[in-house]
Amino acid sequence: MHYKHSLLILLTFFSFIGCEYKTDDPIPGYVTINNIMLDHERNTLGITDAWVYVNNNILGVYELPAHFPVVAEGTTKITVIPGVKVNGISDTRTFYPFYEPYNIDINFEAAKEYNLKDVRSRYYDWATKLMVDDFEGQSPYFKNDYSSDTSMYNIKMEDAVEGSKSGVIHLDTLVNVRYFEAATIDKFIIPDFNDYSGMYLEMNFRCDNAVEIGLIVEESGVTKAQLISLFPTNKWKKIYIDLYNPLITYNEGSKFKVYISAGIDKDKATATIYLDDMKIVH
Repeated sequence: MHYKHSLLILLTFFSFIGCEYKTDDPIPGYVTINNIMLDHERNTLGITDAWVYVNNNILGVYELPAHFPVVAEGTTKITVIPGVKVNGISDTRTFYPFYEPYNIDINFEAAKEYNLKDVRSRYYDWATKLMVDDFEGQSPYFKNDYSSDTSMYNIKMEDAVEGSKSGVIHLDTLVNVRYFEAATIDKFIIPDFNDYSGMYLEMNFRCDNAVEIGLIVEESGVTKAQLISLFPTNKWKKIYIDLYNPLITYNEGSKFKVYISAGIDKDKATATIYLDDMKIVH
């Protein structure tokens, strides 16, 4: 018992010494970023992360809303780059290459809180939009496939993501409208990807039925390939779909279209799919 008591005293002593030593560690300040807004969007969706740099050195990637420590003293440059989930997958997070970084200089003090309330971004001036469909016109930027039972059309909506209209697709088994498919009216040319930072299809969606998004590529024949499936959601979501990796296997100068299709889900009588603010950006 005597030895055990002595050992306990020694362990307590060394633990105390260790705690005293740690008080010399630098005390960080703390930064809060609740969201990142885009100048070109009324309702910013799909920005899930903040890629944070301190004096041009990477600090970390933080899911929004974020609260994180920064060890710094005096005037410090904080850079924030908007981050997204490529194809909506959590394991494929990346900074979005077409959005400008947000920069701010902060006079850091130890243990102080800094709330960045107006973190904003916009497209780089060099970003090119091959297609923009805001669904504000008389009809969408898509042409039906011969197999389609119905068409997509534009309707006024109080909760449209941008503007006053969204694209809508209705499926209804009671009137034998079970399948929809349409592709972009225009064909787009595959660029020399060595000159670009990639290519993405941006789109907002809300649906109670699965939706397929894919590519139709013309190169010594026609190839049709599914990219992803959008799953039902009762609120608007934005997704950034990678086109670079599917298209880089084809020759520069070949042509492609984007298609949308949906067959009514099993055991459902009706389905409604809303789309808004679609862009191809590279």
